[in-house]
Amino acid sequence: MASVKLIFFSAAAEATGFSEQQVIAIDTAAVRKNLNEKFPQLGKLNYAIAVNHKLVNANFILSDGDIVAILPPFSGG
Repeated sequence: MASVKLIFFSAAAEATGFSEQQVIAIDTAAVRKNLNEKFPQLGKLNYAIAVNHKLVNANFILSDGDIVAILPPFSGG
């Protein structure tokens, strides 16, 4: 298990009511599962997860001090 900092952007921040949060998790799949259970509105978004500024897969193993960004869908223009 790792202590990581979650950063929520845009619609993800609105859905959770947080801009940042500290959590303990083993991988990004656990982060997504816990967030979707705790914040059902967030679960409705097709959000991406980045760790230390890089988009990652659903089961990326986390390390202490990682920064995990919760990125809602981007709109283009």
